[in-house]
Parts: sequence; C-alpha cells; structure tokens
Amino acid sequence: MKLLGSDLIKYRRTWVLPLTLLGPFGFVLMGIIMFAMSRDWMNTLIKRQGPWLAVMDNLGMLEIAAIALGVALLASMVFDVEHRSGAWKQLFALPVSRSGVYLTKLVVVVGLILIASVLASAGTAGLWLWLDLGALPWRKLGLLALVPWVAAFPLIAFQGLLSAHIRNQAIALTVGVAGTVVALMAAKLPKWLPWALPGDAMTWVVSGDGDVWRILGLSCAAGVALAVAGALSFARRDVV
Repeated sequence: MKLLGSDLIKYRRTWVLPLTLLGPFGFVLMGIIMFAMSRDWMNTLIKRQGPWLAVMDNLGMLEIAAIALGVALLASMVFDVEHRSGAWKQLFALPVSRSGVYLTKLVVVVGLILIASVLASAGTAGLWLWLDLGALPWRKLGLLALVPWVAAFPLIAFQGLLSAHIRNQAIALTVGVAGTVVALMAAKLPKWLPWALPGDAMTWVVSGDGDVWRILGLSCAAGVALAVAGALSFARRDVV
C-alpha cells in the first residue's frame, strides 16, 4: 500500500488520469456522432435485432479498440515516469522490492482500466437513454463494464512487461497499436494472444456466444502468469 500510495503521487502532474477520463468521453462522443448520422438505419436495426444487439453491434468493436489502445498507452505512461527521469537506480537504492514496484505499477494500470471501463459503460447507458430505448439493462451494462476488463488482464501484463523492459516506449506503443489492428481485422485470433480475449469477452456480453467462465479463467490465469514472469524478470535485471 505504501508503494501504491507513493506511485500514485507521481502521476498527479502527468496525463495518466486525464487520459483515463478522456478515453471513455471520446468513446461516448464517437457513439453519439455515429448514431446521429445514421438514426434511420439505427431504428431499422433496433426493430430487426432488438435495442441491445443494435447498439452493441456498433459500439462493441469501438470499445475493444479503446480498451486495447488504452492499455498500451497507460502502461507506457506509468512505466515511462521512471524511464524518462532516470529514476530506477535511485528508486532501487531504497529498501524496496523490485518485483513489488513492478507489480504495483501493474495494479495501477488495472485500476485505471477499471475506471475507464465503468465510465464507458455509464456512457453507454447515457446513449441508451438518449436513443430512448426504454428501461436500462442494468445487468448487461454491469457485465459490459467488468467482463472485458477482466479479459484485458493478460494484455495489461504483457504491455507492462514491454514498457518496463524497453526504455523506448515507441516500441511498446507500436506493438500495442499493431496488436489492436490485427485483433479488429482478424475474425478469429489464436486464444493465446492477449488481444483475443477482450474480443471474446465482448462477443459474450453482446450476444451470449462463447463460454464466459473459460474466458474469465483463462484471462486470470494468463494475466497472473505474465505478471509473475514480468516481475521475476524485472527483479533480476542488473541495469534498469
């Protein structure tokens, strides 16, 4: 908790928190523009598919992209605070655990993505009311906030590993953007890729297709495994 508290203080004068809030705002704004420009088409889809499928068929891919890009950007910014200032050596001159510092930063990213996911779900609720689609589907909105977030654990751990071990954050961001593009363009990705699970999670939330317990179990297991591997590797580095 001390490591977490001191780490959060470092981000007060950075764009970490503002970008966490701006991401869901941009997501909602794009949804408003999309629906405003195609209101008649949306009404047709709502009659044909029902309101939930009609809305999420259009917003689902957008939210997957927002989560993947948000993870890459936030992980990069969280670890770049030390890279840019050259503070790793000073930090580890203190009586702190290297693996503890690494895992604390991952926890920060996990928390930030949770905040962004909850705000995006709240924005979806706002769009629902704006479109006048009836009573809010609270259960589905709750699942929309939580299930893709859990599915993003492996991606958070993977991007954290890259951002921690590579000083040039352009490389980590390029990998994150490339992975997002591949995830959006490919119909089916190998399940071992970190970018595949958020898409599977979103598919289940939208239509109920897939095994949600497999998705959640695999996400947690892969996320923990990657986080532990990254922490052990980071702790053994001679130069950071």
